[in-house]
Amino acid sequence: MPYTYFPAIRTKSGESTALSCLTQAEKARICPILQIVEQTPESFNNAFTSAWSGGCAILDGSFDASRTGNASNFIQKFHSLTTNGVNVSPCYVMGADPHYNSAVQNFLGKNSAPLTIKTSINNIPSMIKFLSDTAIPKKSIILVIDLSDISGFYTETFKHFVLESIKNDINTSEWQSVVLLAGSAPKDHSSLSLGRNIIPRQEWDLWKFISSNFSIHYGDYLTLHPDLTPAPAIAMTSATVSVRYTIEDYWIIYKGVRASGPNGLPMTSQYIQHAQNLIKEQEFKILTTSWSDNEILRIASMPLGSTKGAGGRTQWAGYSINRHLSLVAAQLP
Repeated sequence: MPYTYFPAIRTKSGESTALSCLTQAEKARICPILQIVEQTPESFNNAFTSAWSGGCAILDGSFDASRTGNASNFIQKFHSLTTNGVNVSPCYVMGADPHYNSAVQNFLGKNSAPLTIKTSINNIPSMIKFLSDTAIPKKSIILVIDLSDISGFYTETFKHFVLESIKNDINTSEWQSVVLLAGSAPKDHSSLSLGRNIIPRQEWDLWKFISSNFSIHYGDYLTLHPDLTPAPAIAMTSATVSVRYTIEDYWIIYKGVRASGPNGLPMTSQYIQHAQNLIKEQEFKILTTSWSDNEILRIASMPLGSTKGAGGRTQWAGYSINRHLSLVAAQLP
């Protein structure tokens, strides 16, 4: 079967640029799960609706509702997206804030999009009871089984636990779509070595194992950790200038140093050096239409002494995510 890619995407500027710069063929394979985060910039709304009008998306406001205690941001964004031509599936999250889930249920039948239900693997029995109580047909539901961060316990035993748990409780043919969502990217770079690091994409390996047993769609958290809690300001000021780049089964992470302080180096020169290292990688530019690879090539051509033009953290988040989205869209059968 042709698989659809369901990436969990934060409503931030770098992410909207990454989505906007995909090819039409790549967009056709992707249904983003939009996760509303704090202070969604207007630039995200404008760029996303322009790029995704006529396309499908899932809207998950559960994190924002847990922070604010209400679903007003979810409601506003749902209306904004649908008004601008995006076919939005509201996402009911098992165990989420009751005000939020009530708002999701109020949108049922308001457009042609199906309902999405997101559940942890342990909450599958509760989810099945919820469906029984509400009499919502499974064929009208996108089911997202969210494993969140699997990096701390990814073993053969865990792989078989996931396989048996889904196989015992879920017949994927009964649903409109079933998605396995997981992540394993590091939350920060503190445990990594200076320079080049190789990190396995464990969620991709898990999906290949599960999908060899039955059909299930793929979802991930891109190059990011699943935790949506914003880093404190002090952590950002001391963060290293580092980049993430997705290849077939791994992430390449080039860890730099801080941009300030006695041992710091200018951000621009570090990004240029990272770009020059990336274009030497064997798997660089295997995607002939990649916007992000073309941007990295441009930056790599700049002199190391340049003081501008190499982008900042937001721009490099966009390059990293765009490359990841393009590669996964090409990888999926």
